[in-house]
Amino acid sequence: MERYSQKKVIAEPLVWPWTGGPLELSSLADLLVSNFGSESVMSVVDQKGRMSPHGRGILAQKLAKECRKNRGSEQYLELLEWARDRSSDVVNVLFGRLRKIQIDERGSEVVEGLLTRKAANFRRSAMRLILGQDDEACVNAVGRLLSAKNVAQRLGGLELAIKLVEKDRSKPQVMKVVREFQAAHKKPSKDETALFELILDRDKEKHTFTNALGLADPEKLPVVKLPHRHPIQRRSEAGDELIKALDRWVGERAEKEVEVKVYYSETTEIVLFGEANYRLPRFDEKLSMEENIAKMPFGRNLVDWFADQLGSHRDEDGLQLLRAVKFSEHLESEQGYSWDKKKTAKIEGAKISHLETVNYLLAWLFAANPLTSEQHGVLIDYASTEAAEYADACLCKEGYKKNRSPWISDCEAYSWLGYLRPSALSDENFQKYFDLKRWLWRPAVEEDGQLWSLPGVFRDDYLGALELLGALKNDLIDDKEVLFSMLGTAHEAGKMNFESFVSVTESKLSEEFRDHSQYPRLRALAEKVKYRVIEVELERGDLKQLTSPTVSNIRKVKGISYFMRFAVALGNDNLVRQY
Repeated sequence: MERYSQKKVIAEPLVWPWTGGPLELSSLADLLVSNFGSESVMSVVDQKGRMSPHGRGILAQKLAKECRKNRGSEQYLELLEWARDRSSDVVNVLFGRLRKIQIDERGSEVVEGLLTRKAANFRRSAMRLILGQDDEACVNAVGRLLSAKNVAQRLGGLELAIKLVEKDRSKPQVMKVVREFQAAHKKPSKDETALFELILDRDKEKHTFTNALGLADPEKLPVVKLPHRHPIQRRSEAGDELIKALDRWVGERAEKEVEVKVYYSETTEIVLFGEANYRLPRFDEKLSMEENIAKMPFGRNLVDWFADQLGSHRDEDGLQLLRAVKFSEHLESEQGYSWDKKKTAKIEGAKISHLETVNYLLAWLFAANPLTSEQHGVLIDYASTEAAEYADACLCKEGYKKNRSPWISDCEAYSWLGYLRPSALSDENFQKYFDLKRWLWRPAVEEDGQLWSLPGVFRDDYLGALELLGALKNDLIDDKEVLFSMLGTAHEAGKMNFESFVSVTESKLSEEFRDHSQYPRLRALAEKVKYRVIEVELERGDLKQLTSPTVSNIRKVKGISYFMRFAVALGNDNLVRQY
């Protein structure tokens, strides 16, 4: 290493052009990282000053691996020294490894000393490292940082205090340290004052998605109605016969070439009708029936065939087509993907040779033949029965029964409700539909003569915008519950639902939204939630909080005042334009 040139050398290619190129001392030093043989990684640490940031990052990983939580080892002490590395890439790798090891008080003091730096990403990583200690060590760290002369370190101490109070970790001890800091600093900076006030707010009330960031009290939400059982017929002979007859119909045309639109493209391609499946056009409600027939290969023939089938394959309630759709979807899920040729769908021994194409044609026919209001009511009763059976089998007052998983797909109620459009329901059916959706969003069970609420059981469920518009129109929901629904009962649900309502305030919406009588009211409530999320996010320092993943869904904010506040919050960080 000592004999190697300190200057960059351009090596001539030995054989091929790409074998040449620049040779630097850092390149040679980086090779030591993976070539120190059976020796300890400490044998090459003295060359770290000659390594590139990439090489030092890999060396830091190897140091951490040798350390293996032995915080008295030579490798651990070396890692702490590396925390002062000038490269942010190296420090990020280092902090990630140290979080797994868990630093001790000596390591915490080293990291606390680095909080003089102002880079937001670095500060977040450093503070997460400190928070990985036990409560007593964290409280001690807050005390040391608040007594520091450097303002950036004191701000770091206040942010750590906020996180500890939020998580209810040694809250009395933290508040005592913070109040001592307030008494000792008669002239705190503007940023210190803001963070101190934020700690006092957290001490009074914790803003969460459960209370809609302070906008709604979950205790005052309406009581949900429990789902009830009704007679249910999931499958019928008429539905099965429709699947088999349609498969035969497809088989008669399977080898004929048809022109279809390329998926997600404006171009077309020629395929065999029996293999068209997902390439077949969907039924478009904006077009007339004749226009839809013209777009579908053999469309007129298909419609006439279906009309003939109704004479011989029909259920008493007229839902044979829905049962065929649902059972064919079940068959496809059992069959596996189209390239799995080992499995073949069968109904009572009859082979279904073109299941995927049959599925798409059944879906087209279902969309082309809207359900009646009476049939809407039957579907809602079916969904209610599935929900009631699911509750008996899986739920108890503590939440889920033993060996049960919190997956929405386990509850078949969603499958039946998926065939309904809220805007197409009568007022009576919509009330039944909304009562069931409200239960699925905020489930409850009855035990010991008492109703037990189970918030967050279906963690991905929420009330959609069209459902809320209908509920507002029928006076089934008040503004507080709307606000609550936009942020959900759990972090994951809140993020998902908030994202859908941001689109209500920012996107170009369909006429179904814009022409709805309750749209202005829903938009105003969505705006209220949107700006509440922004306010909560602007209050924080460098550490992320519960609104941080959610706020990334916001694309538009009105007002120069917000721009100025964003600029102040950025500090020395630059504005970056990116996706």
